[in-house]
Amino acid sequence: MKIKQVVHAKYNHAYCGWNRLEFTDADGNEISIEMTDDQYLQFGRNVAEKVQRIERERADELRNQLQKQEAADE
Repeated sequence: MKIKQVVHAKYNHAYCGWNRLEFTDADGNEISIEMTDDQYLQFGRNVAEKVQRIERERADELRNQLQKQEAADE
């Protein structure tokens, strides 16, 4: 039998150790996840993709706000 545990935490701090990724939540609880080098590589790609998406969305939002401001100024 396999036991599944779901943990919800509010991010506060993360640390990349030699063979594990460690998170601390806002209440001081710690989560430690053992990872291989290949898992770190995949995780890094996933995080980089997420960061790029957020940056694109924020740039688009800023561009739209500037366009609206320019249109209102005319």
